[in-house]
Parts: sequence; structure tokens; C-alpha cells
Amino acid sequence: MLWPDFDSQTHARLWRRNRAVCTRPEIDGSNPVIVTDPGMFVSMYDNHFGHMVAETVPRLPQSLVEAPDMPLCFTCDRPMRVDQTSGMFRSVLGWLDVPPEQVRLIHEPTMFRELHVAVQAEYLDGPPPLQGYLDLLEARIGHKIDPVRPEGITFVTREGLAPQKGRHAAESYLTACLKELGVRIVHPEALPLPDQMQIYASSRYLVFSEGSAAHGRQLLGRVDQHISILRRRYRSQLAMNQLQPRCASLSYVPSFGGSLHVADEWGKKIRHAMASLYAVAPVLAHFEALGVPLRRVWDNETYLRLRDEDVLEWVKRMYRSDIQPWLKPYNTDAYLLDQFEPLGLGHLRARAAALIGASRPPVASVHPAAAQKVPPPPPPQPPATQAPGTDLRRSTIALRGERGIDLFARIMEPGQMRPGFRCIATLVGQGAEARLHLYRHALIPHIRVLTGVAAEAQNDPVLAARFSLFDPEGWPQPGGADPSRIVQYHDLIAAWQVADAVARRFLARLEHRPDGLLAEPGALVSGIGPLHDFNRLTLGVQAARLLEPVLAKRLDTRQPLGEATESTGQALRLLDDLCTRAGEAELARACRALAARIEA
Repeated sequence: MLWPDFDSQTHARLWRRNRAVCTRPEIDGSNPVIVTDPGMFVSMYDNHFGHMVAETVPRLPQSLVEAPDMPLCFTCDRPMRVDQTSGMFRSVLGWLDVPPEQVRLIHEPTMFRELHVAVQAEYLDGPPPLQGYLDLLEARIGHKIDPVRPEGITFVTREGLAPQKGRHAAESYLTACLKELGVRIVHPEALPLPDQMQIYASSRYLVFSEGSAAHGRQLLGRVDQHISILRRRYRSQLAMNQLQPRCASLSYVPSFGGSLHVADEWGKKIRHAMASLYAVAPVLAHFEALGVPLRRVWDNETYLRLRDEDVLEWVKRMYRSDIQPWLKPYNTDAYLLDQFEPLGLGHLRARAAALIGASRPPVASVHPAAAQKVPPPPPPQPPATQAPGTDLRRSTIALRGERGIDLFARIMEPGQMRPGFRCIATLVGQGAEARLHLYRHALIPHIRVLTGVAAEAQNDPVLAARFSLFDPEGWPQPGGADPSRIVQYHDLIAAWQVADAVARRFLARLEHRPDGLLAEPGALVSGIGPLHDFNRLTLGVQAARLLEPVLAKRLDTRQPLGEATESTGQALRLLDDLCTRAGEAELARACRALAARIEA
């Protein structure tokens, strides 16, 4: 949403961790749909249960009281009817008695003459909700809960989720032991939402395996019960301020015993999909304190065997080719395998290595920017044969960059209306001296395909022609180029311009008010990310020269970065990569050293 006076807006924007996380959108408003009737903005359409409940629902009770008949507007990335949304989305709205006909899904630039928005009464890692919000929520859903006295113990487990969604290894064993001892077991993904809520509300002791299901408790108001959460992440306090006002007591069990994780293409740990290990003693002690004699049935040999099986299954799943792109490992095999020994899993390393090797071709452990000698382009394939890498060829687009021909992958991020692009390689030099610098070493088997894409673009007279944006007569016509490629280049130009505007605003802020950026979690990554995506080497070096001395001074004087610590380290890794590509080795080392200090 592009609100008037966007930067000074407070309650209208999306909040998380005590700050507004939505950035000013770049919208083509040249021909918007005009809505003259009043509307009530709620949020974006979200297909993630935890975010839906924790960030979208908190606007609805107030909206429905203040404007019971007004359209409730959600943004989305494509044309969609309410009956085409996810079952989760519809069930949450149904729980709050939101009439489906009142929901409006907005997928194109739209201008409202009058648009209302209720305050986000609570949000992820934010302050506690006001009692007035809980009053509104309870008034809305109170008739749906049978008035019973909370009793018994319920364990809400993640054992039924796919391993790559993140869970404790051998959680199924804990669940089986608890079930044998009479504890009620809930698999929330297998139950209708009203049934989940009834069980939660009727439990005296409600124990969650840390995850989005715990946010489901936010769909209820105040209940005289005790809530505890088995930690899957180090010192996590998931939804603490949101759950405390709703129950008699809230505790976090120190059950995190370490984890296995892979990294994304930016080098950031994929925390939500890691395989966590139990610290067994605190788990046993917690359930014993609730009156569940877990030690009586717990067999450690069985637990260790099932733990090992789950770890290996997680490795196998994380390296499958068909998992979502944001889960795919972009690190060397050793990055994961070196984690086994410190966690007491050294005996599994060889088997895990074999599973990884069976899932993807082995690659050398080289810096992502290491150059690879380029073989000659492959001969043309007969029309009836699909050559290896055909999909990569169709999704890759070439553009002249600062040091050679940059190759971009066309990507469609979840929740985005337009495609994005990311530089994956650069072809430097010509003929026999040409070398392809790969920024994702998993692409090594496709060097010939990528080289062919660069050569075709370089030699296409239509793509190489100069033209004026002001004069349509000179715009590229299909001609010798594939018409679909013209469309791809159109998308690339639009994405480039948006990223360039974001990057230059970021650099201006970095030059004049660096301390303000350092105080905002994610601000550095959101500014440096576009530079990295589009391989803007000169601007990346400029950003590194501005940021490095400021951060070095801050660390030398022991000024904490607080919630921005992780995202700052991530931003420095991106600058390290950009400076390495630009040949600024000393500056790259300085960024790398700062990142190591921050992440230590």
C-alpha cells in the first residue's frame, strides 16, 4: 500500500519487531482502477498461518466493529476470488465470522478515494495487546467455544510436518511416549480450526513444539491455563508478549540441543527449516513437573536411533531438487557436514555425505566468484530434442554489465506481482580467452548453456540496437529475436529501474545518516540486496567504503547492534561478494572481517 505521507505513517503500515517493515512500494499508477466507495484495508493476502494470525487478524476485530458493512480489502499478486484462496485463509476468516462476500482481493494498481485502516493491535515480537483488543476478540468468538473448565495436558506437535519445514529430530518418539502416558496429542494441520480452538481452550496445560501453531493460540482470548513451548531455536521466546496476557503462566522449555542447518544464496542460515536436536534432560524434567512420568517409559537407545534416522531423512529432503527455491542449500557440502561432529553426530557424516552426493553433482569448494574456463558453445540441438539446460536457457537473460556480459535468472518470488532478476554469472573476455565467473557454483554443469545465452544476446542485432524510450518507432521489434525475449527484457528494464531507485536512495541515506540505517533491522540488506541482485559493482564498492569505517568504529567502541545484528552481518557478506567481483580485494577482506566479528 502506498499511503499518503508514507514515511510518517505509523498505524497504517505493517509492523514487526517494533518497527514498520513495509517499504515504500514502486507503483505504476498511470492508469489505476478508481474506487469511489469507502473501503477498509486489512493487509496483504497471506498463505502462511503464523503470519496470517499474528499480523493480519489483529486488524480484523476492530475493523468489523467500526465498519461492519464496509468492504475488507486485501492485496494479492494475481486475479483471485475468495473461493480460490487457501483453505487456511478462509478458515481463519470463518473463525472470526467474516462474511466472504465482504472480502475484496486487489491485484492491480487501485486508487481509493476513501480508505480506512484499523490499528494492528498486536504483531510479531511486539508489545502486549491492549485489553480492549482482547475484549473485542472474545466478544467475536466467545460463542464458538463450549464453556468448559480447562483440564488435562495437551501436546501440540510438529511430527506430522515434512522434515524440511523444521522440527526436532525424533519428535515422533516423544509424541509416542506422551500418548502412552495419557497426554492428548494434537496435529493441528490435520484438524479443522474450530476443533483446534476447542481443544486449546479446554486444556489446563498446553504444550507446543515451537512453531506457527503457537500463534494459533492468539485466535483465543484469556483462558485460565498454563502454556509452555519446547524451544527449537536458541533462546527463542516466540510470541511471548502476545501469549502472556491470554493465560495464567507462560514458560519456554530449554529443550534446544543444537541444530543442523543449510544456508541460502546470501549465506544466511535457513533457520525455520533446520533440524533441531533435543536437550533431553529439560524435556523430561518439564513433563515430570506437569505430572507426566516421562522417564518411566523413555528409552534413550530407542530415542538415539530414531534421532539419527530423522537427521538423515532431513538431509535427504533438504537436497531434493523439487523443494521450494527458498529452501534449497546454496553452500558447499562441507558447510553442513562439518556441523555433525560438534553435535555428537560424527558417526552419521559419511552416510549424510552419500545422501548429498546422490542428490546433486559434487562441486569444488571454491569461492562463488571463482572463474571457470569456458568450453566452446554446444552445437545446435534438433528441434525434436530438448537439450540439457533448456529450462535454464529460457529463464536466463543476458545484459552488458560493468565487467562483461552479466547473466540474470528470472525469478518469481512468493507474494510478488512482478518477476525479479538476480545476476548468476558474468562472461568476461571474448573468444578463446572468455571466462565465465559463476556466482552460484551449483551452475557449474551448465557453463556451456550460460555461455551460449551470452553469445546469442551479444550477436542479436535487435537486442543490441540503440533506441529512444520517447520514440516508439525505434523500440525493439521481434525481428531476429524471440518475441518472448523482448518481453523478458521489458521486465528486466522495469526491475532494473526500480532497484536502481531503491539503491540510490539507500546510498544517499548511508552517506548522510548511517546511524539511522544501523538501527533498523534489515535496512542494510534491503538497500544492498538490489546492488547484489543486479551486480552493480561500482555502487557496491561505494556502499562498502561508506559503511565499513562506520561499522568498524561502532564495534571498536562496543556499541551493540541489537536486533540488527544478524541482518548487518548478512549485508556485509553481500558487500564482500560485490567487492571481490569488482577486484577490490582489500575492501572485501575488511567487510568479511567485520561480518565475522559481528557473527562471532
